[in-house]
Amino acid sequence: MKSYYFLIYCAVISFISCSEIISIDDIPDSTFEKSELTTKSIADKISERELNTFLNNEFITVSSDTLKITIGIDEARNLGYSTEIYKAIETELIKANMIITQMIKDFRKNPSVNNVIVSFEHDSINTGFLTIPPIKMKYEGGSSTGNSNGWINTSGSETATQQGWAPYGSKNVSCQCFANVALGAVHIVSVDALGDPIIKSRVGNGSLKVPLDASNIFFHISYATTDSNGGKCSWRCVKY
Repeated sequence: MKSYYFLIYCAVISFISCSEIISIDDIPDSTFEKSELTTKSIADKISERELNTFLNNEFITVSSDTLKITIGIDEARNLGYSTEIYKAIETELIKANMIITQMIKDFRKNPSVNNVIVSFEHDSINTGFLTIPPIKMKYEGGSSTGNSNGWINTSGSETATQQGWAPYGSKNVSCQCFANVALGAVHIVSVDALGDPIIKSRVGNGSLKVPLDASNIFFHISYATTDSNGGKCSWRCVKY
């Protein structure tokens, strides 16, 4: 009986010693299902370089308060762009237009709003987040308070709003927008000071500069992104 178990033991040892031990690092990527691509939006799968080229060629415009691509998918293919990049941008613009439409509706509920201006920033994406120094200038006037800079955080595609104060001489609100996940998400910022709100948007992480109607006044700044995981907007009033 002892010799029987000894033979089994030897056979097992021989099998292990002759078998190749494969680590997870030895398995080609194609062996694994790319689960991260199924859980994120299509905008996460696109090439940063290809996206920047598309943006720099200014193929996105604003028409009747709506963001649109100025070329068709066939023309985009002829120019060397992939179907994925076109569809990704198209999908994000559709979501952005829903947010912009709602912003406009909310603004027009206020009888003091005269006109709503919608514009788009043609600029390359910035994968590194450009932080703005947290220098706050707080102003209190009656029952109202406002800072000359701040942060807006969202956890989804909702719109978040803050009240700000534009110090004397301020001409713009300079923003840095960063999505929590999606590379090609659209960022939307609106500034409302004197009844003529301005809504400005961009594709991908980077800067936005929204004009102020005047300085030495309170204003409201709102931020939203098409990234379903939300994003961040760092803003401050500037004199340039």
